[in-house]
Amino acid sequence: MLNWLSNDIKLDIEKCEPASEDASFRRYFRVTLRNPPRGSLIPKALSPKSQGASHVEQTPDSLIVMDAPPEKEPLDTFLKTTRLLRTHNINAPHIYAKNIAQGFLLLEDFGSVNYVDKLHCNATELYPLAIDTIVLLQLACFKTPQSELPTYSAQKLDDEMQLFEDWYLSVHLKHKMTATQLKAWAELRAHLVRQCVQQPQVWVHRDYHSRNLMVLDKNSPGVIDYQDMVIGPLTYDLASIFKDCYIEWPRTQQLEWLQNYQQKLRHAAGEIEQATELSNIDFDQLVKWYDMTALQRHIKVLGIFCRLNYRDNKPNYINDLPMVKRYVLEVLPRYPQLRTFLNEFSSLLN
Repeated sequence: MLNWLSNDIKLDIEKCEPASEDASFRRYFRVTLRNPPRGSLIPKALSPKSQGASHVEQTPDSLIVMDAPPEKEPLDTFLKTTRLLRTHNINAPHIYAKNIAQGFLLLEDFGSVNYVDKLHCNATELYPLAIDTIVLLQLACFKTPQSELPTYSAQKLDDEMQLFEDWYLSVHLKHKMTATQLKAWAELRAHLVRQCVQQPQVWVHRDYHSRNLMVLDKNSPGVIDYQDMVIGPLTYDLASIFKDCYIEWPRTQQLEWLQNYQQKLRHAAGEIEQATELSNIDFDQLVKWYDMTALQRHIKVLGIFCRLNYRDNKPNYINDLPMVKRYVLEVLPRYPQLRTFLNEFSSLLN
């Protein structure tokens, strides 16, 4: 990696240190430049004008290097989703240079301050900006060919929930389900999949939460970790950010933000002929979809966090299980269709 930066890109590197890690095989490093080159490193084909959403005009003092093993994390999806987001004025990091064969990308540095660092003191300013970005993301779906992104299929939604059984129940709790639990589990999965696929289908970030939104001086938030984008349920990213697995908000605050989102969506969707159906969604229906989509996500996440701990040796995620379980237990009593699952599984979620 350093050879590529120094020899091919001709950077004079003063320091290279780990910047962050995520739940994948990707690694990120921050490189500080001793003598930042004048002018731009950006190839003409990747200039800010062609990519959209950029304030980058010359190389800054620091950059981010993504190291993504090609056999595990191929870069083609990241490159495509970056292009899509920036084309629609969503602030994804600018790509300065790439080495596809080795899995390296040289990216704009959004700094190290994310939403979770600032929300307790600045939520009233930050959340409306996050909502604005969700609306931009969702409406971009109606301006771009559907084939650009994969579909969040019913099978995919169901497969994700299987992680709860495989890793949370079987590995973490060492629990084998009874016949009645198996029946309740199958019914819940089928119900949640139906609730997800019946919603309007839009662009979905899939990990739109406080650790993936960066606080910037301009064009905030900076959006990261978007390479798994799909076309999926309208409320998925709302559930990700308002029922965040890393910071918890009261139900009243969640509903207030949902109302703010609905108002912004109605106004923006009304100007796009293909998106007019989004202007007519009843708020009670929106809340129900939001709760059901959040439940699907949190059941999946319980399995993912356990898998990260037991398989991938990333133990920090296990500390976030209690909050995720609280989200599950909070929504189950609200809907009669979920009561059977609550009765059968409440003891396994406490």
